[in-house]
Amino acid sequence: MLLWCAVYAESATLPDAYCTEEEQPLAAVLSRFDAAAKDGVHDGRTVNGMWLIDEATDEKDVVKVYGRIPVEVQERHKAYLAKLSRDQLKN
Repeated sequence: MLLWCAVYAESATLPDAYCTEEEQPLAAVLSRFDAAAKDGVHDGRTVNGMWLIDEATDEKDVVKVYGRIPVEVQERHKAYLAKLSRDQLKN
């Protein structure tokens, strides 16, 4: 399952994220995320930043990001991308 987190434009500080569990198929969630990032809008609200967390992974990988996000989330996303690169090199 994916956890979709967003920091809305009206939030006073960056860490004020609102997260929802997404139970749709992965491809559908990723497509909706890309559309929301393109428009800068999620659930009818302007976003400063968004990210998706894969709760099925041991490290709770941050698999997609958009906009201004907390530093910890940026670091987790970089670690996920590095893991993907290492896995691709093995194959």
